Amino acid sequence: MCKYMYVQLGVAIGFLLPTMIVKNHDNLDDIGQDLSVMYYSVAGFTTVLLVLIVLCKYNKVTTLTNYTKQMQSHHHCMS
Repeated sequence: MCKYMYVQLGVAIGFLLPTMIVKNHDNLDDIGQDLSVMYYSVAGFTTVLLVLIVLCKYNKVTTLTNYTKQMQSHHHCMS
């Protein structure tokens, strides 16, 4: 799938989801409650993504560090 397809998909979701979550109400408090649900769900989703990115990045760094240490000790033993 082309990278531009992901951009188009993101824009389409960005237009679709808010209209599905925030309904037209006569009472402004109900609209505010819908907006709260939308903002808290986006905040929760992005927090989960951040945690996953940090965990994957940390795991990758420690794996590379361990690999480097193993290679250095292996090279030192061979000298």
